[in-house]
This record gives sequence, structure tokens and C-alpha cells, in this order.
Amino acid sequence: KYENYVALKGGVRFNGYDFSGAVFFGRTCSLDPIKLIDPDVASVLGNPPFTGGYCYAQGWLPVSELVLGIPASCLFEISAGVGAGAFFFVEGPTYGGKMFLGVSGELLCIVSIEGDITMIGLKSGDDLRFKGHGHFEADIGPCPFCISVSKSVDITYQNNSWDID
Repeated sequence: KYENYVALKGGVRFNGYDFSGAVFFGRTCSLDPIKLIDPDVASVLGNPPFTGGYCYAQGWLPVSELVLGIPASCLFEISAGVGAGAFFFVEGPTYGGKMFLGVSGELLCIVSIEGDITMIGLKSGDDLRFKGHGHFEADIGPCPFCISVSKSVDITYQNNSWDID
């Protein structure tokens, strides 16, 4: 009587290709179905109920194989990731989107790097919010004896106020 929705999340991986996606359509009185398919988007939405839809797709492609014709292996591999999504909910009304960019690579089976950034923007009434997360990681040497470096940053913006961690 109060909730009717479809929430799906899935993915497929083969030969260095990696695709995933999520979709929500309907009405929910809690954040739980949206948390299950995309916790990042759920963290910016606010208080339920939500009536509307959300759709997101993401893919990782082995650029070294597609552009240079070199089969992906730990000897040499460069991959790029991209994702995009949008949502709209009648309450508010609330609308926004999610974007993702990433790059990863390996060289000679001893050097690996990975970096990605995710941004979510939301507009609900007079409320404007952005949430972003970036991550960089590098390993040099054969693991478990490798030297690892990693750094993360979280950025939030809400109604003319910035917070950077």
C-alpha cells in the first residue's frame, strides 16, 4: 500500500572488461533499497519517502588492449573507467546525478597505480549539495614486500559551505 519499487544492481566482468549498473523505480518509505544499490547516492538524499527513479551505469575498459592492441597482463596494462547516472524524486522535488572517472595500470608486474574520483550532485528545493570522493593508490615492488602509497580525499558542499577531509 505504501511502498512499491524495483531496485536492481548487477555487473559483468570478462577479459579485462568490467561493466556494472543500478536502477531504482517506484516509491519507498526508507533509504534501505537505495542504500543496497548505491550507498553514495543514499548518503546525500535526505529523509524519505522517495517517489521517482535512479539509473547508473559504469564501465572499465582495457585501453592498452583496445588502442595499442597489447593484451592486458601484469607486464603492461592501462584501464580507464567511466560512469554516469541521474535521479529524480517527486518529493522536494529532488534531482541530481552521479559521475565517476578512474584510471589504473600495471607495468612489469611490479608497479601498479590506481586513481578514481566520484562526484554526486543534488538539488532539492533551495538545498544544493555536492559530495565527492577521490582515491589514489600505488604499489612498487612484489607484494607482500611492496611499498604502498595511498591517499584519499572527501569533499562536501552544502548551501555555500565547503568541507574537505
